[in-house]
Amino acid sequence: GFFGPPLPADERDALAEAGRALSTRLGLPVGPPVDFWTEAALFSARRYPALVFGPGDIAQAHTRNEWVALEELARVASTYHRLLS
Repeated sequence: GFFGPPLPADERDALAEAGRALSTRLGLPVGPPVDFWTEAALFSARRYPALVFGPGDIAQAHTRNEWVALEELARVASTYHRLLS
């Protein structure tokens, strides 16, 4: 089995605050803390602010018939291009 540490659940945590501030500076939407594991938790465990950002809905991810709308892929590709330019 696999067990991965979660991102900080306490929204008052300094890392969570740093992540929200970074999201705001980058013009990214800020949502609620995620309730699933991502590699971002590894950065968080080392006390680095981490963001989880991408297309789709987690309810559709990693399931049978997983899908992401083309419009969402286009939007995220545009955002990634903006962030990396």
